[in-house]
Amino acid sequence: RQLGVLVLDGSESMTWEMAEEDPSLDGVLPARAKNQAVDQAIKTLLNRLQQNPRVVANFAFAMVSFTHELTGTLPTQELSDLDPNQSFDPTVNGTGGTRVAAGLAEAGRLIEEFQRTESAKGLPVSAVVLVMSDGEDGDAGAAMAAASQLKQLPNVTIASALFATKGGDDAGARLLQAIATSPEMFQTVYSAEQLRRFFHASVTKVSPGAIGSGTPTTDGPPPIPQS
Repeated sequence: RQLGVLVLDGSESMTWEMAEEDPSLDGVLPARAKNQAVDQAIKTLLNRLQQNPRVVANFAFAMVSFTHELTGTLPTQELSDLDPNQSFDPTVNGTGGTRVAAGLAEAGRLIEEFQRTESAKGLPVSAVVLVMSDGEDGDAGAAMAAASQLKQLPNVTIASALFATKGGDDAGARLLQAIATSPEMFQTVYSAEQLRRFFHASVTKVSPGAIGSGTPTTDGPPPIPQS
């Protein structure tokens, strides 16, 4: 049994209009801001995961949004019960600064709750925390401490993505690299499709058995555009 926890930045900068629309997801209207791109990426990710019976049988998901404080929690649900058409916009409950620790702390609570419930059934349990932010954290020390606490929980992996802007700075990259479980679990992304691919690759890398060795996938870490 595996839990995926989406920890998504809802800071004000996520709502700023992008210099160029993001048309990267097939069959989806181009996103005008990063919060729209994230919403589209998560919808597409869940839609695709729900097409695989082995994934559906093994996975549950939860979502946390944060600014300088916790702004929202979508409680743990079986993947089969999740409505992929609901809003996954991390700014829907308001915007503010950036404090990743607020999201990581809530992720820890959700994981511990899931571990207690599933372990009582005698099932092996793991969790992957999928963190996305687009900028510099206002309290890096607290984020490091919260990530350290998460890593002390059994079978927990942290994957982190910086949703950057082409030609912009990479503020926040160093912290997101540091909180990831390993270097390959960090990625800089520039579009909804790259974010979706990275999250998909992170989930399947952590729990390949849930996907099944006989189920090939073309998804992998997204290429980095040349600046």
